[in-house]
Amino acid sequence: MALTLTILAERLTHSRNLVVLLALVQALLVGTADYLTGPQIGFTIFYLFPVMFSTWFSGLWVGIAVSLMCGLTWFTANVFWHEGGTSMAFTYWNAASRTGMFFIIAWLLSKFKALKDDLEKKVDERTALLQEDLARRTELERALSASEKVFKDLVETATVGVFKSDVWGEVLYVNPAMVQVFEFDSQQEMMSRNALTYYKNIADRERFLDELKKSGKVMNFELQLLTKHLHEKTVLVSASLEGDIISGMVRDITAQKALEKRLTEIQRLESLGTLAGGIAHDFNNILGIILGHAAMVERFRTTPDRVKRGMDAIISAAQRGSGLVRQLLTFARKTDVILESAHINTVVNDVARLLAETFPKNITITTHLARELPLVTADINQLHQVLLNLCINARDAMPSGGTLTLRTRLAAEEEVQTKAPGSASQKYIVVEVKDTGTGMSEEIRRRAFEPFFTTKERGKGTGLGLAVVYGIVQSHAGFVDIMSAPGAGTTFFVYLPARGVAAEAERVSESVPEALPSGTETILIVEDEEPLRELAQSVLEAHGYNVLTAADGEQALEVYRQHHEAIHLVLSDLGLPKLSGYDVFQQLLHINPFVRFMLTSGYIDPDQKAEILAMGAKHVLQKPYTPNELLLKVRAALDL
Repeated sequence: MALTLTILAERLTHSRNLVVLLALVQALLVGTADYLTGPQIGFTIFYLFPVMFSTWFSGLWVGIAVSLMCGLTWFTANVFWHEGGTSMAFTYWNAASRTGMFFIIAWLLSKFKALKDDLEKKVDERTALLQEDLARRTELERALSASEKVFKDLVETATVGVFKSDVWGEVLYVNPAMVQVFEFDSQQEMMSRNALTYYKNIADRERFLDELKKSGKVMNFELQLLTKHLHEKTVLVSASLEGDIISGMVRDITAQKALEKRLTEIQRLESLGTLAGGIAHDFNNILGIILGHAAMVERFRTTPDRVKRGMDAIISAAQRGSGLVRQLLTFARKTDVILESAHINTVVNDVARLLAETFPKNITITTHLARELPLVTADINQLHQVLLNLCINARDAMPSGGTLTLRTRLAAEEEVQTKAPGSASQKYIVVEVKDTGTGMSEEIRRRAFEPFFTTKERGKGTGLGLAVVYGIVQSHAGFVDIMSAPGAGTTFFVYLPARGVAAEAERVSESVPEALPSGTETILIVEDEEPLRELAQSVLEAHGYNVLTAADGEQALEVYRQHHEAIHLVLSDLGLPKLSGYDVFQQLLHINPFVRFMLTSGYIDPDQKAEILAMGAKHVLQKPYTPNELLLKVRAALDL
């Protein structure tokens, strides 16, 4: 039934003629019934059906037409029941009023129909919009779900660590790569640990957070972190801060750092290896001077003037050799980066002295050092290596000789902004290394700092020298520039950020006491080189000390056990037979925790030196030493 009515309503909506025909049939049926029953029954209300029917399905004008027809039908059906007079007039008036009522009903119904249609239209439009919005939301949710899956897959399979934590250290998320880097068994296990426990130094955490809060994000922030098993990792962290939540990535560069350190050490040794010929030549000269003058002293021992001149020459040559060895050990030492205030002129002078001893004599080395330059904050050993690499490069560019010039100056602000716009510092010190060699083509100049790029023959160089220079200078927040042309020589410009106000280079002056110190204490000398042992013994005994001696580590322990109550100081070499000086010191501490111990060595690793001093050693005396240095250090150790 409902389906039939729906179909009928749909057909009426689309067929105005059918509506009009049905309305006429309704009006005639009502009029006929009205005529047959007479006015006493009154079918007026039923005339509204065709009016409303036609208005609803065919519009206002059809409704008005049907209203007129219904009014006329009513009048026709009822006029024959009245016989003139007032009744007939009333009939006319009644017909007119009923027709007016039909009009009003038609008009009101048309308005209602219009409102209803408008409302349905709006409902349809709103429904369409909602359906469109729902479809869009469904599509967005589907896309978001797909994006989240892709993101999750990327994060979960990434080879770099991804994390999320709050500023108080609570870990909210870590990916599998993060778990692997820090040696945990699962993501849940790592998330149960506070991030603060990963830091080797908690001050690094404060620096990291300060930088993050200041700019909202950090890029490639280097940190030393600890794994679950307390293994040290060097990582680069890139992160952003939103509210109290830190999100970021961690890249493990421990192996890369170890490789860089190894390559730097290899290149350092390569640099020293290139000086080997000059070093050998210079040492042969030094030995020749010593042997020659020693023979002259032996021959003319009865001539005081000749003996004095010969001894002065021997002492000078020995000091020259000692200085050369110390410089080589400084350049070759293996140590961590130690930043300190340095005067660049002092570093340049150190390098120039080494070059003067080792470079071919057909190369003239000159220095032009500006006065009152500001200090720089740098690792002095690395600055030595930078200048040494550049000078060796210059030497190789002058196979037939030439001039090597080392110059220092303060860079002009315009120069810095031109060569390095947006530089971190406004004031830079420039070290120029200039040669008069073959020069470089533009292509070679552009590639000069590429690792393993070299124009030398196979076996003559690894191509790491200038790459190491670039890396070291960049790590000091500086930059390097080259000016060169074929046949016109080459100038390297090393720019280093200046720190503080201008300062003169530190002047070291040895204070010579009026009288060398002496004493009556007992000293145990442990030295495997008999001439050195006898020299130290004679110097100390000549100044009042009692001396016991030992030639190796085991003998030293035996002597100390027998006389430890009388021995005031142990003076021991580091490189001893049987037991090293370090091992001797450790065992002496078991015998007497308050033993006074002083170490001598031609070279000692900086880390081992720091460890020995931390264990309680009084001094480390560098070989070769003079009698005066020995007496001063011994007295200082006894008086501590």
